[in-house]
Amino acid sequence: MKTLSSTNKQIVAILRGVTPDTVLDVANCLVQCGITTIEVPLNSPRPLQSIKLLHERFADKAVIGAGTVLTASQVDAVAKAGGTLVLSPDMNPEVIKPGSDLHSASAGPHFRTLSLCAESS
Repeated sequence: MKTLSSTNKQIVAILRGVTPDTVLDVANCLVQCGITTIEVPLNSPRPLQSIKLLHERFADKAVIGAGTVLTASQVDAVAKAGGTLVLSPDMNPEVIKPGSDLHSASAGPHFRTLSLCAESS
């Protein structure tokens, strides 16, 4: 299984709105181009199904996980689907703690701007 330390950490592909019927084709192109960290936002269509498909096909080639993770139960669902990366739009300890403990998942907030980061601390 790929880990964050063994991937190109410069780019995280965010597959917002991609459906399970197209996710493998999209990910195949990304992986062939060397982009090996793939996030499926949980507000995408059937995201857990997409994560499961990605894990089954690319677990040895890419880090697969979810974004827009808002609850601890979502962390559990992502892990059960095979995801090993959990990104949250805020600093909710309820999400970050289980995400960092569960199934070697990497968890943490991501911010679009430094001011958002400062506001959450």
